[in-house]
Amino acid sequence: MSEQNILIRALDTRWRRLRKEWDRTRNKYSEAAVHDLRVASRRLIAVLDTLRSLVDDPEIEECRRRVKKSLGALSPLRDVQVQRLSVSKMARRFPQLKGFQKSLTEKEARAARKVKKLLRKGTKLGRAIAQAKSAAEDHVDDKAIIRSVDKRYREVIRLGKMVDPSNTATIHRMRLAFKKFRYTAEVVQPLIKKEVTSARLKQFHAFQTMMGNIQDIEVLSAKLTKWARKEEKRVEDLKPVLPELDRQKEKAVTIFMNSAHKVHTFWKMTPPRPASVELETPSEAAAVAEIRETLPVLRVASPSRTDLSKK
Repeated sequence: MSEQNILIRALDTRWRRLRKEWDRTRNKYSEAAVHDLRVASRRLIAVLDTLRSLVDDPEIEECRRRVKKSLGALSPLRDVQVQRLSVSKMARRFPQLKGFQKSLTEKEARAARKVKKLLRKGTKLGRAIAQAKSAAEDHVDDKAIIRSVDKRYREVIRLGKMVDPSNTATIHRMRLAFKKFRYTAEVVQPLIKKEVTSARLKQFHAFQTMMGNIQDIEVLSAKLTKWARKEEKRVEDLKPVLPELDRQKEKAVTIFMNSAHKVHTFWKMTPPRPASVELETPSEAAAVAEIRETLPVLRVASPSRTDLSKK
């Protein structure tokens, strides 16, 4: 298969990986298996996202929707697992978190039951994947793929200029855009391996993790606050804990802001195409032709209408 079909190859590879992780998790359920299955699902969705940005076809959109829906139960489970691990560490210093830790364990068990039920049903995605593959074949070329990476990086830079450390919502928006850029770069990495090496992909992951740490702390703080407000005694007991989470968030923001400038080294944007000058009159067109004939070796930019008026 040619380089032109790199996204189709990626779709095949990641679909096989998802099926493998699905079977492994169904046969031997574990926290690590759930994590690997979630990663495999995200990577498959990343391929479909990239295809969707390049090929306007309802089959690709429908396939992406079905993958996200089928795997939707995984995100809540993984989120509560991350929260439980964080709380278990903090509970050594703050034993008043034991009640909240127990509620997270119960919530995790409920989410795990949903995931196990989903796994028993099977993926049921084979037909949708085949239809998306058929819709995308022979419709994507290398230049279009590179432009998609470039476009997503430009959005990261645009949002990066708006980042305000006192407003973490601005960091969150940049994180979401960076995820799209990173996943797209991973998908098409064989095309851009000189610019995006394996080491560079690890840098992408570390950069995204810094922003993700901020989001995780904020979500945990919000969950804890909501749980505490259900009983007045909880609010009083947890007064020392919330400032600790605020301190952790402030530290995470500082770490990110000290490294935020590195995003400008991750990808070299292609220069925008020069806008062509519209020549409205025959005399203007003739003037340009005369210049080009006089200087045949040089690449002469079309003169502006102002310059022509001065002749």
